[in-house]
Amino acid sequence: GFLYRQYKPVYWSPSVQSALAESELEYNDKHKRFVTKHNKYFKLLLYYFSVSMAIYVRFRVQDSIVSLVSGSTDLSNLPLYVLIWTTTPWSLIANEAVAVNEKLQYAFLKTVDNDIYIVSESLVENVKKLEPFIDSKVIGYCT
Repeated sequence: GFLYRQYKPVYWSPSVQSALAESELEYNDKHKRFVTKHNKYFKLLLYYFSVSMAIYVRFRVQDSIVSLVSGSTDLSNLPLYVLIWTTTPWSLIANEAVAVNEKLQYAFLKTVDNDIYIVSESLVENVKKLEPFIDSKVIGYCT
């Protein structure tokens, strides 16, 4: 009675005797398909992994915070976003904040649409492979 067949698997780690989140798995790149969905309120970059889904979502940075993160980079009059990745998109409606790591370096990535994204410096090259960021440029850094 402990095992049963359903549409989506529950990934289990025998070493820690716990279920694994989808973000803890390694995916085969041959199984992904890219789709972009957007309107004036949001932009979602959807990656379908077989029957599982992971998405990138942008969150607008409040104007009152822009001066705190911009440092010497001039971000005046340009929209600033934080880019996040999640395998639990159903939880987005409950989000109230985005956490950052104080020990990491972050880059300001400017797109051809003049939107600026805060992205971990170590992930810039990976993000620039995504459709909206292909011709984007790093215009500054912050910690």
